[in-house]
Parts: sequence; structure tokens; C-alpha cells
Amino acid sequence: MSAAVAAEAAQTVGDSARRWGVIAIELASISAGMRDGWSGLAALATFARLDELARRIERTIGEHAHVAEVLAAEGARLEEAIARGDREAAADADAALVALLGTDWEAERVRSLLQGPAVDASTAPAALRGHGPLPPPPSHLALDPAVRAATWHGLSPFQRAAWAERAPGLSDGAGLPATSRDALNRIELARALGGAPAGEDDRTHRRMTSAARHLAATPEARLLGLRPDGRGVLASGDPGDASEVVTLVPGTGASMETIDRSVERAAAVCEERGGRGSGDDEGEKRCVSIAWMDYEAPETIPAAALDRGRAEDAAPRLREFQDGLREMTDGRLGAIGYSYGGVALGLAAGGDGLSADALAFVAAPGVGAEHASDLTLRDGEGARREGGPESVSAVASRWDPIPWWALTKTFGPDPADADFGGDARRVDGFVGHSDYFDRRSVPLAEIGEALGE
Repeated sequence: MSAAVAAEAAQTVGDSARRWGVIAIELASISAGMRDGWSGLAALATFARLDELARRIERTIGEHAHVAEVLAAEGARLEEAIARGDREAAADADAALVALLGTDWEAERVRSLLQGPAVDASTAPAALRGHGPLPPPPSHLALDPAVRAATWHGLSPFQRAAWAERAPGLSDGAGLPATSRDALNRIELARALGGAPAGEDDRTHRRMTSAARHLAATPEARLLGLRPDGRGVLASGDPGDASEVVTLVPGTGASMETIDRSVERAAAVCEERGGRGSGDDEGEKRCVSIAWMDYEAPETIPAAALDRGRAEDAAPRLREFQDGLREMTDGRLGAIGYSYGGVALGLAAGGDGLSADALAFVAAPGVGAEHASDLTLRDGEGARREGGPESVSAVASRWDPIPWWALTKTFGPDPADADFGGDARRVDGFVGHSDYFDRRSVPLAEIGEALGE
């Protein structure tokens, strides 16, 4: 198989995984509605069949994600070897394709059902005797993104499914490729919607439903994070194919219930950065935008004014997510903290630092740091550098009252002040707090330039 064919096949199979994910979510919603008002023997028989169908779809999603990732990774190796004229390396890449895609899936499925203390040699299929049960995920898998990525790549679809069952948070951990994270999170979303109450006052259900609507309407979107309470992370595409990835940390009132607003703002930045293209043409820049809503943002501005705790809770999760992005892509990483999200981003960049090439704070009431040099950025090699005008910027309107809150020093000084030590960009003219990301506007142009080159 040529590398070009492998890459095209990987994209096609990945697209199929996402489509199956949408079907799983739709089926779960329909099933939940039926269970809410139907009982009796016929209902029980129907629900049993629906549950079996849901399990088959989950298996299909996992298998598609596995094939897509193997084709993409080993296809890239094959392409590089062919370009170098290295026959030995090409043979190794070809052998890896055979090894990873030639798994006896039915045998693996049987093995996955035998996850007891031991396999009974008298009843287990001959091919499985002596294998024993599949071990649990090693403890270091949850600590090192690079180890997690390498280990995950070598697993079969059923080993992946077994580990995901044993470690439900695995799909939100740094290191897994976007295709796997998206597939596992869509499965979890379908399960949540299938068992969720339909009450209109159920905030988690509303968040899950909003995410499901967005995924159904946006075929290229990736669900890179999903928590049991409906917090999540949505990307406009696969970061692995991007020359640049922009992560937006939204502020007060943002959640998966208002996903479209945050997604649009993040996408506007990518467009301003010149990322409208698909990246198919040689030399064309491709930007992937991410709306990061893996924290409980304060619901109102008064609530946010003195609440540092939510930003502190968000910081370690944001660090882990950005570490995972480094494993997913070779593209440049930019991170934007908007309003209260600037506090979360600033705290994440403190101490050991954040995996990012540029930080931009938009209308932030402070960033939890006294000076840009208190912020640390980590590059793709893990090297650290302290923040300065070339890597830390801030955009704020003179007429926006939110940055004025920095006068209280609750979250530190205003990053848009020259004394902060970053690239300070004050926008003249009236700009409301919700206007910064309006397309073809001066503030958005400033944000685009603030992320640097």
C-alpha cells in the first residue's frame, strides 16, 4: 500500500468513525425517549435489541478509529521511507501495518469477554489458551503523554475498549490521538444521553444535548473531552493535520450549553490567522480552533469578581490538555484566555508552565501573575522560556469595564498595561465586552496579530 493511499484511507475511515458516532448519539436519544413512556414485554424486548445494536455500533466506532490511526501513523512512516529511498525502513513500516491491522479481531473479542481472575483453559478457545486475562492499564499510562500515545497505538480495538471500560477518564487524558479521543467521547456521550433523564432542569443533560446537536451539525468537529457532568472540549478539526492550533478558554457564563458561541469565537481567530484553507494545497496554512470548556466558569460577572477558585481548579486540567496537544500535532500552539478565562490561562502558565508557543489575554481582569516573566511557556522539545513581549500579549478596550477590575489586584495587574511586560494592545473606540471576536473588527485583528508568527 502506498503512503498516499494509506493517508486517504485513514481520512475516509476516520470520517466513518465520526458518522457512526453521530448515529450512536441519535439512537441513544431515541431510545431514552422510548424508555420514558413505554413498558411491558414488547418494550423490554425492543430495549434489549436496541442495547445490542448500541454495543455493535460502539464496536464499529472503535474499530474504525483504530484502523484510521494505524493507517495514518504507519502510512506517514512509509511515505518518509519511500521519500528517502530507504527500503529497510519501508519494509518495517509495511510490517507494522500488517501486524497492527492483521489482528484476529474475533479472537480478541472473545478474549475481552474473559476478563476474570483467570482464563479457564478447559473452555477457552485454543487460540486463547495461555494468554490469560488482559492486564489493566499500567499506572504510568496516566502520567506520561508520550508513553500513553505509544502504548495506545499498539493496542488492538478490543484491548482499547477493555482499557477504556476500566479507566473511564482515559479518553480525556493527554496523549491519545484526536481520532481515539473523539471516538471514545462520542461513545460516552451516547451512553449518557441513553440513560439521562429528560427533565428540562437537568443541566448535565442540557449540556450533553447541546454537544450532540453540535456534532450532528458539524461533521469535521472532534469531541476531545467530555466529563460526566457535561464539561467538554470541542475542536473544529483534527489537530494532527494542522499547522497551527488555537485554544480558546472562554469566560463567565460559558459552558457546553452555550457551545456555539465559544466555537464561533475560536473559529473567528483561526480565520483571522489565515486558516480558512483546508490545507490541501502546498504551502497553505491550516488552523484548527478549540473551545476548551473543561471547567465550571462562573455564571455571572458578580460571581466571577472574587472567585479565584474556579480558575485554580481549571489550571491543571488545561496544562494536561495542552500537553496532549503537543503529542497530537507538530503545529504551532496558541492559547487565548478571554475575560475570566484569562485568569485560568494565566494560572495554568505559572509554575512549571504551559505547552504553548504564544499566550494572548483578551479583556482579562488579571491573569494571576504580577508580570509576564512570571508566566512560562514550553515548546515541543519541553524547553521552558519565561514570558515576554514576543510570547505574551494582551488585548483590551479602553471602554470595557471588565479589565478595570485589575485595579483591585484580585487577580493581579491588568496584562494590557505596558508595565506588565507583555505586548500590550489597547483598542480605541467603543468595544463592548462581547465584541472582541466579531469578524472583520479591529479587536479581532489585534488578537490575530497578538498570537505572533
